[in-house]
Amino acid sequence: MSSIYTTSTDTTFDLNVSLQKRWQEPYLKAVQNWISQVQRLQTVEPVSSNSKLGLDTNVANTSTTNASAAEINTATTSYTSNTLSFSTGTSKATLKGAFDANYTSITLKFVGAQTISGTAAAVRFQVLDQLSNVIGDHSVSIATGDSVSLPEVGLTVSFSAGTTVNNETATTATSQTTKTDVDPTTVFNASDANLRPRFENNAQVTAGKFTVNDYDITVNANDTINAVLNRITTTVPNVKATFYADVVTLSTVDASNRVISLIGDTSGFLSAVKLSTGGSAIGTVADDRQVLNTTTEFAGVRKGSFLVNNVSIAVAPKVDTMQSVLTRINNSGAGVQASYDYATDKVTFTSTSGDPISLSGDKTGFLSAIKVTNDDAFAPPEDHRVESPRGKMGPEEYVALAYDERDRQLLLMWSATNAASSAAKTWDRPGTQHQADVLGLGWQGRATKTILTDWDQEPAGGWAQKLPDDWQSLYRLK
Repeated sequence: MSSIYTTSTDTTFDLNVSLQKRWQEPYLKAVQNWISQVQRLQTVEPVSSNSKLGLDTNVANTSTTNASAAEINTATTSYTSNTLSFSTGTSKATLKGAFDANYTSITLKFVGAQTISGTAAAVRFQVLDQLSNVIGDHSVSIATGDSVSLPEVGLTVSFSAGTTVNNETATTATSQTTKTDVDPTTVFNASDANLRPRFENNAQVTAGKFTVNDYDITVNANDTINAVLNRITTTVPNVKATFYADVVTLSTVDASNRVISLIGDTSGFLSAVKLSTGGSAIGTVADDRQVLNTTTEFAGVRKGSFLVNNVSIAVAPKVDTMQSVLTRINNSGAGVQASYDYATDKVTFTSTSGDPISLSGDKTGFLSAIKVTNDDAFAPPEDHRVESPRGKMGPEEYVALAYDERDRQLLLMWSATNAASSAAKTWDRPGTQHQADVLGLGWQGRATKTILTDWDQEPAGGWAQKLPDDWQSLYRLK
C-alpha cells in the first residue's frame, strides 16, 4: 500500500490517498488538519498577533524629573567669605543669610577682650562698612554657636569657642548685584569653610546616605556635589543626575510614569540641594514602553523565559517593557526581527535568516499577552487512531501523525496488529533520518515539499519498531 502527498507551486496541498476505504475518510480529515498546521511552520512568512493588543500608544513618551525646589542658593546678593578669622583671637565668626545692604564690604570689630565658651557671657562687637563707619553696635550675652541678628546687613553671625582681642577686625567683600552660586566641585568638609559649597543658610553636608528608588547612595564627608550626582547616575537604573544653573535635576533616561523616590537622608545632602520625593514631575508613557506589571494588558506576565528559534529570551515583568523584550529578541541572534506596529496595534515576528520561525516553551505568558501563537498551538489532536470495522478479533489499523521539531517535518506512522495476540503495537518506520528520533517519512526536501509513503517494499534493515502499550497513537517528537 502506498500514497503520495505533494504540494503545488502555490503551496496548497493535493491529497491523493490510496488507503483502505474503511478508514480513509476520518484519516483524510486528520491529515488535512495536520498539513494545514504544519504548512504554517514550514513557511518563512511573518508571524503576527492574531488580533489587536489594545495598547494605548497615543501619548507622548516623556521622562519623570525631580529637580531642586529652587536654586540651591537663592540669594541675589553675595558676600565673599562666610567664615571670618581674626589675626590674633582664636574665635571665628560665621555669617549666614542673604546679604541685604548697599555696601561693598563689611567688617566685624571686637570691642574688649572676651572669652566665648559653652557658657553664655557678655560679648560686644561692631559692624563697619567699607568706609569704616559703624553701622551696627551689638552687646549680647552668648555662648558658642548662638546666633545674633545683624539687621543692618540682613545676616546673622555666630562665634566659635575661643578668645577675642580688643579692636581686632575681620572683613568680607559684599555685593548687591552678584548672586551667590554654589560650586559643585568644592568638597563638603574643606578645612577652609569659605571653600565649601555655599548652600543657603550655610547648610552643611556630612557623611551619611540616602535612598533613590530603593538604591542606597553613600555620601562621604570629602565628596563634592558632582561626586554624589555621578554616584546616583551609576548606581540607580534609568536615572541620570545633573547640575546646571544652581539646580540639581534627577531624570529618568527612558520615558517613565513613576516618581523618583528620595528617602532616608542622614547626610543633609537632599535638604542642602532642595530635593524631595514630592518634587517629582511624573512623565507619560505609551503602553508599549510601560513596565509590564504596571499595565492591564501585561499584568499576567510572569518572570521566566520563552524560546525563539530555540534561543532563550528572558522576561522580568517588574523591569521589562514590551519594547525591551522585543529588543532583546532582535539582539539575541535568533534570526528574527520583532516589531510593534502602532497603526495595526500588533506585534510581528519576521525571519531574517530565511528559516521558519519557531516560538515555544513560554513560561511567562508574554507570547499570549501579545497574542502570538507559539509552536504548541500547532500540536495535532491527541489521538487519530482509527479502528477497522472487521470485528473484535480482526486486525486493527492505526494511523499516527507526528511533527519533527528539529527539521520541521510532518511524519506519518501506522500499525496493523492483532489485538487478540499482540500486547505491543508494531510501527512501520519508512526512513531513518535521525535514527530513533524520527519515526515515519517526512518532507523529502524543502524545495518540493513532498511526502512519500511506500509500505510495499521493506528497506534493508526493516521498518519495525516496537513501542510500549501506553504510547499514544499520536506522538510529538522532541
